[in-house]
Amino acid sequence: MNLAELIAEGRDRADDAKGFQQYSDEQFARWLSEAESEAAIRAKLLFDSSTEDLLTFDIAANQAIVELDPVIFAIDSARFTANTGGRGRQLCAVGLDWIQDQCDWQGRSCSRPGYFTHFERSKLRIWETPSVAGVLTLEVYRLPLLALEDDEDEPEIAIEQHMNLIDWVMFRAYGTKDSEESDPQRSADALAKFEASFGTRNSADVMRKHREQRRITTRMV
Repeated sequence: MNLAELIAEGRDRADDAKGFQQYSDEQFARWLSEAESEAAIRAKLLFDSSTEDLLTFDIAANQAIVELDPVIFAIDSARFTANTGGRGRQLCAVGLDWIQDQCDWQGRSCSRPGYFTHFERSKLRIWETPSVAGVLTLEVYRLPLLALEDDEDEPEIAIEQHMNLIDWVMFRAYGTKDSEESDPQRSADALAKFEASFGTRNSADVMRKHREQRRITTRMV
Protein backbone atom coordinates (compact mmCIF):
# COMPACT_ATOMS: atom_id res chain seq x y z
CA MET A 1 0.00 0.00 0.00
CA ASN A 2 1.21 3.52 -0.69
CA LEU A 3 0.99 6.50 1.61
CA ALA A 4 -2.21 7.88 0.09
CA GLU A 5 -3.95 4.52 0.52
CA LEU A 6 -2.76 4.19 4.14
CA ILE A 7 -3.99 7.69 5.00
CA ALA A 8 -7.37 6.97 3.41
CA GLU A 9 -7.65 3.70 5.36
CA GLY A 10 -6.76 5.50 8.58
CA ARG A 11 -9.46 8.09 8.05
CA ASP A 12 -12.00 5.39 7.15
CA ARG A 13 -11.14 3.43 10.26
CA ALA A 14 -12.06 6.35 12.53
CA ASP A 15 -15.55 5.58 13.78
CA ASP A 16 -16.91 9.12 13.79
CA ALA A 17 -18.14 11.52 11.12
CA LYS A 18 -15.03 13.69 11.23
CA GLY A 19 -12.64 10.87 10.49
CA PHE A 20 -9.82 12.81 12.16
CA GLN A 21 -10.16 15.63 9.66
CA GLN A 22 -8.57 18.00 12.15
CA TYR A 23 -5.32 16.23 11.34
CA SER A 24 -3.64 16.96 8.03
CA ASP A 25 -2.32 14.38 5.61
CA GLU A 26 1.16 15.58 6.58
CA GLN A 27 0.47 14.70 10.22
CA PHE A 28 -0.80 11.27 9.21
CA ALA A 29 2.34 10.78 7.10
CA ARG A 30 4.57 11.62 10.07
CA TRP A 31 2.71 9.15 12.28
CA LEU A 32 2.92 6.42 9.62
CA SER A 33 6.67 7.00 9.24
CA GLU A 34 6.97 6.83 13.01
CA ALA A 35 4.94 3.62 13.00
CA GLU A 36 7.22 1.98 10.44
CA SER A 37 10.32 2.87 12.45
CA GLU A 38 8.73 1.52 15.63
CA ALA A 39 7.76 -1.69 13.86
CA ALA A 40 11.24 -2.10 12.38
CA ILE A 41 12.87 -1.78 15.81
CA ARG A 42 10.41 -3.89 17.76
CA ALA A 43 10.27 -6.82 15.32
CA LYS A 44 13.63 -6.41 13.52
CA LEU A 45 11.83 -6.26 10.20
CA LEU A 46 14.50 -4.65 8.01
CA PHE A 47 17.56 -6.87 7.65
CA ASP A 48 20.16 -5.36 5.30
CA SER A 49 23.18 -7.07 3.79
CA SER A 50 23.43 -5.19 0.50
CA THR A 51 23.20 -1.39 0.93
CA GLU A 52 26.86 -0.69 0.27
CA ASP A 53 26.87 2.94 1.43
CA LEU A 54 25.63 1.85 4.85
CA LEU A 55 27.50 -1.41 5.28
CA THR A 56 30.97 -1.07 3.73
CA PHE A 57 33.75 0.92 5.38
CA ASP A 58 37.30 1.62 4.26
CA ILE A 59 39.44 1.11 7.36
CA ALA A 60 42.84 2.80 7.66
CA ALA A 61 45.74 1.14 9.40
CA ASN A 62 45.48 1.72 13.17
CA GLN A 63 41.82 2.78 12.91
CA ALA A 64 39.68 1.05 15.51
CA ILE A 65 36.50 3.15 15.70
CA VAL A 66 33.82 3.25 13.00
CA GLU A 67 30.91 5.72 12.96
CA LEU A 68 27.68 4.04 11.90
CA ASP A 69 24.70 5.58 10.17
CA PRO A 70 21.96 6.32 12.74
CA VAL A 71 19.51 4.06 10.87
CA ILE A 72 21.54 1.03 12.05
CA PHE A 73 20.39 -0.18 15.44
CA ALA A 74 21.68 -3.78 15.57
CA ILE A 75 24.65 -5.52 13.94
CA ASP A 76 24.11 -9.13 12.93
CA SER A 77 27.60 -9.81 11.57
CA ALA A 78 30.88 -8.08 10.72
CA ARG A 79 33.80 -9.11 8.53
CA PHE A 80 37.25 -7.53 8.14
CA THR A 81 39.29 -8.08 4.98
CA ALA A 82 42.84 -6.74 4.90
CA ASN A 83 43.99 -4.90 1.79
CA THR A 84 47.17 -6.99 1.87
CA GLY A 85 45.19 -9.93 0.50
CA GLY A 86 43.94 -13.19 1.87
CA ARG A 87 40.55 -14.22 3.12
CA GLY A 88 38.38 -11.95 5.18
CA ARG A 89 37.76 -12.84 8.79
CA GLN A 90 34.39 -12.95 10.49
CA LEU A 91 34.51 -10.90 13.68
CA CYS A 92 33.00 -12.19 16.93
CA ALA A 93 30.65 -9.82 18.74
CA VAL A 94 31.66 -9.08 22.34
CA GLY A 95 30.89 -6.49 24.97
CA LEU A 96 33.13 -3.49 25.49
CA ASP A 97 33.69 -4.69 29.05
CA TRP A 98 35.16 -7.96 27.71
CA ILE A 99 37.64 -6.06 25.55
CA GLN A 100 38.59 -3.80 28.43
CA ASP A 101 39.32 -6.88 30.57
CA GLN A 102 42.09 -7.96 28.19
CA CYS A 103 45.71 -7.23 28.98
CA ASP A 104 46.98 -4.02 27.31
CA TRP A 105 43.74 -3.88 25.29
CA GLN A 106 44.27 -0.32 24.06
CA GLY A 107 47.72 -1.02 22.68
CA ARG A 108 47.10 -4.34 20.98
CA SER A 109 46.95 -4.53 17.20
CA CYS A 110 47.16 -7.17 14.48
CA SER A 111 46.61 -7.64 10.76
CA ARG A 112 43.64 -9.98 11.28
CA PRO A 113 41.52 -8.70 14.17
CA GLY A 114 38.93 -11.11 15.53
CA TYR A 115 36.37 -9.11 17.51
CA PHE A 116 34.07 -6.13 17.44
CA THR A 117 31.81 -4.35 19.88
CA HIS A 118 28.80 -2.18 19.09
CA PHE A 119 28.99 0.44 21.79
CA GLU A 120 27.06 3.66 22.29
CA ARG A 121 24.30 4.05 19.69
CA SER A 122 26.23 4.50 16.46
CA LYS A 123 29.79 3.36 17.09
CA LEU A 124 31.62 0.12 16.40
CA ARG A 125 35.09 -0.78 17.67
CA ILE A 126 37.29 -3.37 15.98
CA TRP A 127 39.60 -5.33 18.26
CA GLU A 128 42.44 -5.84 18.16
CA THR A 129 43.10 -2.55 16.34
CA PRO A 130 43.84 -3.37 12.67
CA SER A 131 47.53 -2.84 11.92
CA VAL A 132 46.84 -2.73 8.18
CA ALA A 133 44.25 -1.01 6.02
CA GLY A 134 41.25 -3.06 4.99
CA VAL A 135 37.50 -3.18 4.42
CA LEU A 136 34.83 -3.78 7.05
CA THR A 137 31.50 -5.16 5.85
CA LEU A 138 28.40 -5.48 8.01
CA GLU A 139 25.00 -7.15 8.00
CA VAL A 140 22.54 -5.21 10.12
CA TYR A 141 19.02 -4.51 11.22
CA ARG A 142 18.03 -0.95 10.47
CA LEU A 143 15.31 1.65 10.34
CA PRO A 144 13.63 2.68 7.07
CA LEU A 145 15.94 4.70 4.85
CA LEU A 146 13.33 7.32 3.92
CA ALA A 147 10.31 8.86 5.59
CA LEU A 148 6.90 8.51 3.95
CA GLU A 149 6.18 11.88 2.35
CA ASP A 150 4.75 11.60 -1.17
CA ASP A 151 1.44 9.91 -2.00
CA GLU A 152 3.15 7.10 -3.93
CA ASP A 153 5.72 6.32 -1.22
CA GLU A 154 5.42 2.80 0.19
CA PRO A 155 6.74 1.41 3.50
CA GLU A 156 9.83 -0.77 3.24
CA ILE A 157 8.42 -3.40 5.57
CA ALA A 158 6.53 -6.34 4.05
CA ILE A 159 3.21 -5.44 2.46
CA GLU A 160 1.25 -7.79 4.74
CA GLN A 161 2.26 -5.59 7.67
CA HIS A 162 1.23 -2.25 6.13
CA MET A 163 -2.32 -2.22 7.51
CA ASN A 164 -1.03 -2.86 11.03
CA LEU A 165 0.81 0.47 10.94
CA ILE A 166 -2.56 2.23 11.15
CA ASP A 167 -2.96 1.02 14.74
CA TRP A 168 -0.07 3.32 15.67
CA VAL A 169 -1.78 6.22 13.91
CA MET A 170 -4.94 5.57 15.95
CA PHE A 171 -2.84 5.38 19.13
CA ARG A 172 -1.26 8.75 18.37
CA ALA A 173 -4.44 10.47 17.18
CA TYR A 174 -6.64 9.33 20.08
CA GLY A 175 -3.79 10.03 22.50
CA THR A 176 -3.17 13.63 21.45
CA LYS A 177 -3.87 15.89 24.42
CA ASP A 178 -6.18 18.87 23.99
CA SER A 179 -7.67 17.28 20.90
CA GLU A 180 -11.36 16.90 20.08
CA GLU A 181 -10.59 13.24 19.36
CA SER A 182 -8.70 12.57 22.61
CA ASP A 183 -9.77 9.20 24.03
CA PRO A 184 -7.21 7.51 26.34
CA GLN A 185 -8.95 4.14 26.24
CA ARG A 186 -9.10 3.99 22.45
CA SER A 187 -5.49 5.12 22.35
CA ALA A 188 -4.48 2.31 24.71
CA ASP A 189 -6.49 -0.24 22.73
CA ALA A 190 -4.83 0.82 19.49
CA LEU A 191 -1.37 0.57 21.05
CA ALA A 192 -2.21 -2.93 22.32
CA LYS A 193 -3.13 -3.98 18.77
CA PHE A 194 0.10 -2.50 17.42
CA GLU A 195 2.11 -4.35 20.08
CA ALA A 196 0.29 -7.59 19.26
CA SER A 197 1.59 -7.23 15.71
CA PHE A 198 5.12 -5.96 16.36
CA GLY A 199 5.95 -6.48 20.03
CA THR A 200 6.74 -4.05 22.83
CA ARG A 201 9.49 -1.45 22.76
CA ASN A 202 12.56 -2.27 24.85
CA SER A 203 13.97 0.47 27.04
CA ALA A 204 17.19 2.21 25.97
CA ASP A 205 19.05 0.34 28.71
CA VAL A 206 17.81 -3.05 27.52
CA MET A 207 18.74 -2.19 23.93
CA ARG A 208 22.21 -1.17 25.09
CA LYS A 209 22.64 -4.46 26.93
CA HIS A 210 21.56 -6.40 23.84
CA ARG A 211 24.10 -4.44 21.74
CA GLU A 212 26.94 -5.00 24.17
CA GLN A 213 26.18 -8.55 25.27
CA ARG A 214 29.08 -10.98 25.32
CA ARG A 215 28.75 -13.71 22.72
CA ILE A 216 31.92 -15.74 23.38
CA THR A 217 32.87 -17.86 26.33
CA THR A 218 36.66 -18.10 25.91
CA ARG A 219 38.90 -15.47 27.47
CA MET A 220 42.16 -14.22 26.06
CA VAL A 221 45.16 -13.67 28.33
